[in-house]
Amino acid sequence: MKWVFPLLLVLCLFSIAHADTTYVAKGQIPSGIWIKEFSPYVISDTIWLTNGNTLYIEYGCELLFEDDAVFYIEPQSKLIAGKARCFGDSPDSVWFKYAGPEGDTLVGWGGLRFREAIGCTLDHCHISGVVVTGPSDGGAVSNNGSALSLTNSLITNNIGGGAGGGGVYVQTNRNSRVTHCTITNNKSYGSGGGLY
Repeated sequence: MKWVFPLLLVLCLFSIAHADTTYVAKGQIPSGIWIKEFSPYVISDTIWLTNGNTLYIEYGCELLFEDDAVFYIEPQSKLIAGKARCFGDSPDSVWFKYAGPEGDTLVGWGGLRFREAIGCTLDHCHISGVVVTGPSDGGAVSNNGSALSLTNSLITNNIGGGAGGGGVYVQTNRNSRVTHCTITNNKSYGSGGGLY
């Protein structure tokens, strides 16, 4: 009986110490796969997916962005969020959200900025907590000249800049689509609170 309490204490400390959090520093992101076992991913500052790199984000991952952190997906790069590890895995959401308190309308993270990216997919994503105030910026998802498929996702509680589209801003002649998505409770300093 004497050993039961120390054993429980050791097990509790191990489980607390083993809670995985991945910290992502400012800068370029290499090609790779972000898996749910290393979630949440805490992004402290602006990151870029560049140089034709491809990043897969698995179902169940949670990305927490600190104040004003922006995720840029640059020309010829590809972001696939909502990737199953094995065929037949049931989809869970991929969460892109603000690391601070929910409902704060004065600060938030800077959103996803697709700029001439190729073959990008956001599937079963939940995107919230974006606050953008720049006069030429879009909202939570900003698509400038990229091929992007946004499906089965929830985009909510975001504020876009002067370009419009608090939830989704699209300015492209490439094949892009938004299907089976709920875009709700978004605002913009420009036109179109939800989609522009």
